[in-house]
Amino acid sequence: MKDCVFCDITKREEVIFEDESSVIFRPLKPVVEGHVLIIQFSR
Repeated sequence: MKDCVFCDITKREEVIFEDESSVIFRPLKPVVEGHVLIIQFSR
């Protein structure tokens, strides 16, 4: 996705899932085991 603020962030993290409308990745400082961040893009 072009001009996505989160895309640069996810390049440094472990991406678990990515498609044209969303990306799921592990944060740098997880709060609990299994903590993930989900970003869903709107058009």
